[in-house]
Amino acid sequence: MTQERHILVTETDLERLQRLIELHSGGRNATLIEMLDHELARAEVTSAQKVPPDVVTMNSTVVFEDEETGETRRVTLCYPQDARSDEGRISVIAPIGSALLGLSVGQSIQWPVPGGRTRTLRIVAVPYQPEAAGDFHLLTPRRRRSGRAGPNQRCPLRPRHVTAGSVIHTLPG
Repeated sequence: MTQERHILVTETDLERLQRLIELHSGGRNATLIEMLDHELARAEVTSAQKVPPDVVTMNSTVVFEDEETGETRRVTLCYPQDARSDEGRISVIAPIGSALLGLSVGQSIQWPVPGGRTRTLRIVAVPYQPEAAGDFHLLTPRRRRSGRAGPNQRCPLRPRHVTAGSVIHTLPG
């Protein structure tokens, strides 16, 4: 947030994240939502088919390094309701989650974290990206005409996941 840099977001991610912002603005995470909204406002938007494979998109697994400590972490960027830090799944509205979204391998960002500190994070690798894996069916939820999820449909903000090895995949419906 303190460093302007190019970020890339897919149309699908932008649409879902804008709905997330609408749902959570003014709530207990208002400051974090505002940070995410700021990032999205200056992002370049592309289609899921055209996003480069080294860009961090929603449900991507990313390896990043804290440049001050040299610590490397592997996490999956997910929606708030799917976040499980003990499983390495961090929310896009968590301070580090918002920082990672849209970055590509080699990019760094200085980002404020709780406690008044700033961390410099660098993207080392994107071992799994739904778009690069051809998992386009995971990006478009099935919805009823009413806009509400039916009994056999999932809300687009609550994708299901299954672990296959160390990669987390989103399952349709």
